[in-house]
Amino acid sequence: MKGVRVQCSIDANYVFDLDAGGILDCPPYLSYTFLMTNFIAHEIKTISHERLGPCGVQIVDLEPGQVSEIYELLREHRGLSYRDLSAFVLARDTQAVLVTGDGHLRMMAEKNGVECHGTLWVLDALVDADILTGPHAADALRTMQANNRWLPKAECDARIRKWKP
Repeated sequence: MKGVRVQCSIDANYVFDLDAGGILDCPPYLSYTFLMTNFIAHEIKTISHERLGPCGVQIVDLEPGQVSEIYELLREHRGLSYRDLSAFVLARDTQAVLVTGDGHLRMMAEKNGVECHGTLWVLDALVDADILTGPHAADALRTMQANNRWLPKAECDARIRKWKP
């Protein structure tokens, strides 16, 4: 279905991963919309908000009712922060894909019917759309790992083998 945009609610790890890999400027070329709550945007201190816009990130203010719900969810899900939960609430309420590397958040979201993926899913999409070549994606992935970004090693190794000529 040409013209259909995939809507994603992203957490800070997504931004940190792609920035560490030197490819934060690539996702806007996908037919995806990347939404980030203002709570998460305020968490990011090392990347200016002015830089996030051209990287395809739209910062969203949540409604007061959504913010109240986050504080209710905090009582039920003690291992998650209000920032984590803001990404979940945004994904759920907009029927967006939640893009996060946080295992607890993924489990909670999936139990609540929210589709979840991580940074590797975005990398796959960039390669599949020919926005990144396989070797470029492999190099970016290695750079992320070298910059101490936590990504599942076995899945990274499999992609690097597949993408590296």
